[in-house]
Amino acid sequence: MSSLIGHQPCAFADARRHGRVGVVHVNGDIDLATADTVRRAIGGELATDPAALVIDLSSVEFFGSTGLSILADTRDATRGRVRLGVVATQHAVLRPLRLFGFCDSIPVHTSLREALEQARRFD
Repeated sequence: MSSLIGHQPCAFADARRHGRVGVVHVNGDIDLATADTVRRAIGGELATDPAALVIDLSSVEFFGSTGLSILADTRDATRGRVRLGVVATQHAVLRPLRLFGFCDSIPVHTSLREALEQARRFD
């Protein structure tokens, strides 16, 4: 019997401000079932016109093509107007970020503190 039977993917996204830096914390899985929740949180924070945006994926357990698509769309939407950073500590997130070259175009940090310090350097 598969361990995925009865598995309900769930993502919770919470946006907060740290001065002029917007932070979106995401918990759980990022997949087709949860993409709208994550996109709304990111879009809502971008609508506040932050100087920088940090997407905290340190509590994300599953991050596949949908997560990569959301991150690519966010990178494209912020290019030239909002500095973007990501916090990632889980192998499930870091591996696809590395494999698909996102670490070359988006700063990836190991802690929220590090990401905020980096974002504030240019504020």
